[in-house]
Amino acid sequence: MRAEERESFAVGGQAVIEGVMMRGRDFVACAVRTSEGEIVLKKEPFRSILSRLKLAKVPIVRGAIGLVETMILGMRILSYSAEVAMQHEERKDKEKGEGGGLKAKLGTLNSGIDPELLVDGMTIAGAYIESGIRNFTQYAKTMIEDMGDGVKPYLLSFWEGARNYPGLDTKDMT
Repeated sequence: MRAEERESFAVGGQAVIEGVMMRGRDFVACAVRTSEGEIVLKKEPFRSILSRLKLAKVPIVRGAIGLVETMILGMRILSYSAEVAMQHEERKDKEKGEGGGLKAKLGTLNSGIDPELLVDGMTIAGAYIESGIRNFTQYAKTMIEDMGDGVKPYLLSFWEGARNYPGLDTKDMT
């Protein structure tokens, strides 16, 4: 078979967090290893902007457009790989209890309201609500056991902030 008769087969790729991304003429595929060792595959159709633009026939312009298109695709897939690779780590943090940072902040004096303290507290309160705690007394007891007495002034604020969060199932709560 002569070189002119063969169809051009262009494939390129790049390393991503815990995996690899490969791009062909018509598809982009990404394989990422989770922290549990599982391989997650993602395949999606791809159509280069270069195939749709008449301006892309100009050599310098074609190179610039190709560079920008490749950078955008690479960053999008890199972000995806980071999400997949870190999902298990985030789950482990939630299972251990996200109270490590909150516990340290409870003893700190500052002027005004610490937004990180409020967000951490509402996140933990939401996790307790999602795990089945439906009344304030049970929630307060559990929070004090986990965080210590320093959490007492914030208990109601955390509870109400989580309880009024849109989309959280608050059925049967007191």
